[in-house]
Amino acid sequence: MSGNLYQSLKSLEGGESELRTGNDRVNDAMIRHWCEAMQDANPLYTDKDYAENSCWKRIIAPPTMVQAYCTPPLWPKIETNPDPVFLAVRTCVEAGYCSSLGVSMSYEFLHPLHPGDQVMYKIKLLSVTPEKSTRVGTGHFLAAAYSYCNDKDVPVCRQVLTVFQYCPHIQVVH
Repeated sequence: MSGNLYQSLKSLEGGESELRTGNDRVNDAMIRHWCEAMQDANPLYTDKDYAENSCWKRIIAPPTMVQAYCTPPLWPKIETNPDPVFLAVRTCVEAGYCSSLGVSMSYEFLHPLHPGDQVMYKIKLLSVTPEKSTRVGTGHFLAAAYSYCNDKDVPVCRQVLTVFQYCPHIQVVH
């Protein structure tokens, strides 16, 4: 079964989504809520006077918030063309590899986001491994690249995420 699955996954490798628009513009309220939740007191994020006297000349969003502006709403469901990473995960799930484990994530921050910016992004399926067996289960490692820019087409972040999409080993404990 996995040979056919692997070939299906390999056919998605290199596929990239269209440019998508994040759901919300960068805004002060989301920045404040993020900083409260993370207990991040960096004045660049919330103190207008401090930020105006910085090299950025205005409030910036915490860099790791970039993905928050692009997370699809839970309700109402918005239909979009599925990206290749979504298709790869769905293909795995349909073949019985129903568990996901985040393996690694790296970010390269290129330019800050400011209130009023609209985040745009693309998702590309970088690579798929042949089936691997690990302590947690058997499955495939999927690596994806996310490219983020603002609505002025200025690149703001590159992110690489690797997940292990697998069927867990089942252990019976007596």
